[in-house]
Amino acid sequence: MKPFADFQMKNQTSATLFRDGFYLAYPHSNGFCRDGRGLVLGRMDGMNASLWKISLDSKEETRICEFDVTGEMSKMLWFDIAQNTNRMVTVHGNGIWIYDAEKPGRGDCIYRAASPAQLIEVPSIVSDGRQVVVGLRFQDRYAALSVDVDTGENRILFEKPWFVNHIHFFPHDETWIGFCHEGPCEHVSDRVWGWHAIHAPEGRCLFDQNWGDPARELCAGHERWCFHATTALVVAYGVSPGEPRAPTTYLWTGAPRDWSAGETAICM
Repeated sequence: MKPFADFQMKNQTSATLFRDGFYLAYPHSNGFCRDGRGLVLGRMDGMNASLWKISLDSKEETRICEFDVTGEMSKMLWFDIAQNTNRMVTVHGNGIWIYDAEKPGRGDCIYRAASPAQLIEVPSIVSDGRQVVVGLRFQDRYAALSVDVDTGENRILFEKPWFVNHIHFFPHDETWIGFCHEGPCEHVSDRVWGWHAIHAPEGRCLFDQNWGDPARELCAGHERWCFHATTALVVAYGVSPGEPRAPTTYLWTGAPRDWSAGETAICM
C-alpha cells in the first residue's frame, strides 16, 4: 500500500500526504539519503514496525527492514541517516542496528545493551557514518553511549541522575553533542544541555532560563541544534511567566560562551 499520494498545489508536487501508519524521521534526525532524492519513512502496522525508502523521482518504494515490536516500549522505529553516507541507524530489541538506506539488505547489530540497561529509542549518527550516540536508561540513572560503527568499540560519555533525552550531534560542529533534561517544562529550569570532550566533559547546561530571576522564567523544550552555526532553536511555551514567549526562540551557544541576558533573542 502506498505511503503517500501525489497532489498538486500551486504547481508544486508534494509527497507528504501520509496514511497507513507512515511517519517521518524524528525532528532532530535526518531522513534523506545522501543525494537528497530518497526519503526514508517509518511505518507502524499492528505489532510490526518497518522502514521504507521512497524515491522522490520515481516514487518507487523499497522496504529496508521490518521488526516485530511485541513487548517493545516503543512501537515505532526511530532512525537517523548519516548526511555524507547512506548509513542509517535504528534501535530495536535493546540493540543498535546499522543499514545502508540505498541498498536494503541484512542489517548489522553493532551493540546490544545488557539487562537491566535499556537503550532509548532515538539514536543519532555522525555525518560520516562512523559514530553513533544514544541514551541508556538504568534503574537509578541515565547515560549517553558512544559506539564506533566499524569496530563496535563503545564508551559512556557521561551519566546523570535525571532523564537524559534528545541526544544528537550538533550539525555545525559534531564535536558537540546536544541533550536535554527531560521533564514537565514548568518544573525543569535547565532543559538545554551540551557535551564536549574538552569544554563540557560532564555535560553542562547551555541556557539560563531565568537569568537569576524566577519571574523571568522561560518554560523551554524541543531544542534543535542548527546547521549554520553552533546554535539551537528552542520552544518557549506560552505557560512561561517570562518573555519572549513564542513558538521558537533563537538560542546562541557558541563554545564556550552561553546565551545570556543582553544578547538578542529572535522569535519566529
